[in-house]
Amino acid sequence: MRVYRHGGIGLIGGDINHLPLSDPEPDWDHVPPYNRTARCLRRQHHDEPWRGNRIVGEVFRDADLTDAAAIQAVLHRDPALLAPTEKAGRIRVDQAHLTPALLPALDSYRRIDPGEHSDHHGIAFTLQLNRVETALTRAYA
Repeated sequence: MRVYRHGGIGLIGGDINHLPLSDPEPDWDHVPPYNRTARCLRRQHHDEPWRGNRIVGEVFRDADLTDAAAIQAVLHRDPALLAPTEKAGRIRVDQAHLTPALLPALDSYRRIDPGEHSDHHGIAFTLQLNRVETALTRAYA
């Protein structure tokens, strides 16, 4: 994975469009049909309940990436950090995932309300890069 290319210091962030591993299932009946069909697993029968597709989160987990919001929610005991970022879809689709080398640098995470200027809430996180130690810095110490 390219995220590990430069000494293992990397992150993947963006509009991921899939339900994160740690988030609860939203009430899919209140999610617009176009978002529900794009973000849920296919149902075998029409009466079967909708379930979020978490495949992207599974890939990130298997690559040892950590969801910035999820880890901050646990550390600060603040489930509000897992609030949806997509206003219509009721899902936290905007996400940031960090490599193990970058994880110690994660200092804070928050959601930003753009008002009427976007259909998504923004996310912001602060990194304290002086907390990162790589094989390269150890080699020159």
